[in-house]
Amino acid sequence: MKGTPQKKTNNSSKSGYQFIHVVIFCISVVIGVISLFSPIPLLMLNIQKTLEVHPFHPLPITGRVGSGMMPNDPYVSKLNNKMDNIKLLSLPGHDGPETLSFNSKGQMYIALGTGEIRYLDPPFSYISQSDYINNKPSSLIDHSKSTGIMVGRPLGIKFDKNDNLLIADAVKGLLQLNTQTNEITLLVSQFNNSKLTFVNDVEIGQDGTIYFSDSGSIAPVLDKNNNWDTQQPSVYACIAASPFGRVFSYNPKTKEVKLLLDGLRYANGVALDSKEESLFVAETSVFRIHRIWLKGVNKGKSEIFIDNLPGFPDGIDIYGDDELYIGMYSGRSKFLDAMHPYPFLKNIFLHIPGLSARFHYPPTVIVASGSTGNILNYYQSSSFKPLRTITSAVKYNNQLYLGNLYNNFIGVLEL
Repeated sequence: MKGTPQKKTNNSSKSGYQFIHVVIFCISVVIGVISLFSPIPLLMLNIQKTLEVHPFHPLPITGRVGSGMMPNDPYVSKLNNKMDNIKLLSLPGHDGPETLSFNSKGQMYIALGTGEIRYLDPPFSYISQSDYINNKPSSLIDHSKSTGIMVGRPLGIKFDKNDNLLIADAVKGLLQLNTQTNEITLLVSQFNNSKLTFVNDVEIGQDGTIYFSDSGSIAPVLDKNNNWDTQQPSVYACIAASPFGRVFSYNPKTKEVKLLLDGLRYANGVALDSKEESLFVAETSVFRIHRIWLKGVNKGKSEIFIDNLPGFPDGIDIYGDDELYIGMYSGRSKFLDAMHPYPFLKNIFLHIPGLSARFHYPPTVIVASGSTGNILNYYQSSSFKPLRTITSAVKYNNQLYLGNLYNNFIGVLEL
């Protein structure tokens, strides 16, 4: 009689364990099945592309003050909150000024999320953050003018010495706009008979050679507003850390396209050093800046120039005595860093419906030496308002103009 309850307990425990094993088995089967298909969010965006997921082993995160701060952190000693004091160039009704460029007349050309190219005549009319947040009348005046030009999704623009505007169009390829006649010329749309997937940024040398990046294997998709969405495909590519990014050169005289470097995990901003001996390129997924040697004894070679950045590098530019300005789209995530070494876990994560970008640490601009890679300055905002992201940092007349992916303004920082 006394042993009977104990026997029932053992049977009950055994049944419980069996149930847990069945649940674990079922979950494993479901995970195994869904991992055979493209991530659900990609299918929802009609991206018919199988995403290859690769491991990456990040170094500890730098550039953070407080608990968990790395010893001898190269960023923290340069950290300041000057970004809190930015003023704004309001662009009411025009979202996503990803990048900008100045011509010889001082006019600012802007690439927008709708694919439109607009411009501003100097002198520019700035407003305060307070006026913008409170919708003061000054924030509602649109001083920009239309060029009448609509392309796909322009991500990088740069004027040549003849004031032709070169456009890195994520959808169409490498374009050139004659700003006098408004004639658009398609320069490059494919390489080795294969269409370029995601042309991202452009740079031009004094000899006329054009350099540009192609980020990876997932192309932009049309969103519900019929605009090209580059953000979501970029999120998936950066999490996957797929090594399909490339950098090219284009000779406008011979029409020759050369592959300078491949195997990059999301190739992004490009910039020539002041002597044009090398080309810098941002490798966004893995928080690096690469250097590709164009001249000298190292010609044709490449190297990691800055590693373990505190966030995702986007647009880059060189100014003055080889000061490399790096616009950081967002800070790094401890969660993503911990998951990066494990492709299986990342693949599961990418199958979560409704996956979208999460921002970690407010917008940042890093200034590094183009000779040594040493950190010279580290500008950061103390909040995400009003500027949520930074996609480009263009220095002009001792001011830093900040492009972004979401807002209807350009941030301006006095240097």
